[in-house]
Amino acid sequence: MSSPFNEQIEQVMAQFTEQRAKLQQTQQDLQKVTVTAEPKDHLLTVTMGIDGEVKGIKFHRNDYGSMAPAELASILVETFNKARDKAAAKAQAAFSEMSGFGSELRDSLAGGSDLDEIFGLLNADPTAAAKTAGKKEGDRG
Repeated sequence: MSSPFNEQIEQVMAQFTEQRAKLQQTQQDLQKVTVTAEPKDHLLTVTMGIDGEVKGIKFHRNDYGSMAPAELASILVETFNKARDKAAAKAQAAFSEMSGFGSELRDSLAGGSDLDEIFGLLNADPTAAAKTAGKKEGDRG
């Protein structure tokens, strides 16, 4: 017969395994995602991967040839930054549904106890875990 503590640990490990699989799948999905950005004058389009790698630059008009180098450089930098910001927002949105996992886990497992303390119990001998659990129950009463 397993103890309630062992059952909780098994549940935690299952939750961690599930969370890890979700994270890996999200990372794989994001590797395929690109974003695009254009400057106000729609001179060009920059395509960028979530990792910030520029995948392409497409000029929509030829008037960039008559621009001063500093002006064209400024437009490129502005557009790269827009694309990078879009990529960061997409990545953040993709991972946001997983935020709070540690807090939820801590609250459900130990009523708000510190996770370091919980995982310290995993490394301790079983009698230490039982003593700590007994001490906590005694503190509440």
